Amino acid sequence: MKYLGIALVVVLIGCSKNTDTITPQRKEIIEAVYASGSLHPDNEYKVFATVSGILSAKMVSEGDSVTKGKVLFTIDSRDPALRQQLADETLRYARTNAADNSAQVGELQNNIENARAKFTSDSLVYERTALLFQQGAATRAEFDRTQTLMQASKALYQQAQNRYNSVREQLRNQLQSAERQYQLSVTSKGNYSVNSLLDGRVFAVYKEVGEMVNAQQPIALLGSTHQFHLHLIIDARDVVKVGAGMDVVYSVDAMPDSVFHARVTKIYPVLENETQSFRVDADCIGLPPIPFAGTQIQANIIVSKKQNALVIPRSYVQQGNMVYVKDGSSIQQVKVKTGIVNLEYAEILDGITEQSQLTKKASK
Repeated sequence: MKYLGIALVVVLIGCSKNTDTITPQRKEIIEAVYASGSLHPDNEYKVFATVSGILSAKMVSEGDSVTKGKVLFTIDSRDPALRQQLADETLRYARTNAADNSAQVGELQNNIENARAKFTSDSLVYERTALLFQQGAATRAEFDRTQTLMQASKALYQQAQNRYNSVREQLRNQLQSAERQYQLSVTSKGNYSVNSLLDGRVFAVYKEVGEMVNAQQPIALLGSTHQFHLHLIIDARDVVKVGAGMDVVYSVDAMPDSVFHARVTKIYPVLENETQSFRVDADCIGLPPIPFAGTQIQANIIVSKKQNALVIPRSYVQQGNMVYVKDGSSIQQVKVKTGIVNLEYAEILDGITEQSQLTKKASK
């Protein structure tokens, strides 16, 4: 979807009596940035248990309204031996992984050593080739090739080091978490309740009675009932155009012919490398037509709008911002200055007037 079902650009192009030409018109023009995304309730959060055990009772289901403090689930952890056994196994597993001699750590160290050896070798070759190049005994192509190989192996070496540090930190955090869970398993007794932290709605329940729960796996998804917002994804090239407070027009995939409104509240300053995109949040104006968490939407962020703009179809603007102007029997190429430009139309700031006769054809 490039534009939603509203007149984002309200433009009527006037035609002269000669059907081969048009004249610019003064109308409203709007520039919009396309975004895809999903609908989410405000204060959305995943519900976790604080202890491990068996889910013994479920007081809510998907779609239920809840109040703050309401008991959602109870966890039966009356068997301390089972709890402690599970926590002990988790702790031993975390200690094994975090140890300096673990298989995972060893593999990371081997990766660093292999990358270091490759970088050292490529560096020596590069230094020798650079010396020969200075002496005229090596070609520029040979010098460039060895330099590229050296730089690539250096980057891989640094990546291996960063990966090692990141994984070691992750393993240490997992060990600390396992140690805390083990201490809880030693001291906790009886039935434990999981309560709602807000007045809202249950959007999802992930566990059934009789299933095992722990502090790492969510039990349910809760959020507000009457306030929703959009998680939008925009192309990295468009993020500089978007700002807080801008209007958003969106449609729900299940209702493609209807449009709804929101307003930009936050731009996350982190680039998603895999998709080369940024996340933008927008608060919905009014209750969405389908108030379900995760509903897919498509949107246009209104980044620029101008009333009474002088506009022409974008297809009439040639490379270098040139247009063909018909003057009697002759056709001249004229350079124009453009303002707002979208997929269909271009605003003209200078170069032609409302009386100019434009054509797509150059003179023969």
